[in-house]
Amino acid sequence: MAYTALVTVLDMFAIIGAIVCIYLTRRIYEYNRLTSGWLFLTVGFTASLVRRILTFFASPLGIPQDVLRVLQGVLSAALFVCFAWGLWSMARRFESFEIIEKQVGGKVTDFVNAYERRHRRKKKMSSIGPEP
Repeated sequence: MAYTALVTVLDMFAIIGAIVCIYLTRRIYEYNRLTSGWLFLTVGFTASLVRRILTFFASPLGIPQDVLRVLQGVLSAALFVCFAWGLWSMARRFESFEIIEKQVGGKVTDFVNAYERRHRRKKKMSSIGPEP
């Protein structure tokens, strides 16, 4: 009896966790839209949620065990593909940040050099001061 209650609580926790993950990955995707990887992660978490719901409601719905195992296998494969594709898509984007870093790095160096030149000129001008 305690085992069944524990499994039920853990299944509910997994369902709530999947819903939170879906919400967060969808928000991140809507915020940055840099990569479709976040969208694939959202689909993967949705597959996880559907798998958990099927497991949770299998007995009340009368789903046969062999059908349930096939559905769980299909959803697990979909989950793996979505996660792998999403992470691969994000990794490609992180590799391309190197190009952006080089472009921005030069501009930052130019800005710092210009700032230092201005600061030295001001310091030189203030050290000269007015003639007595």
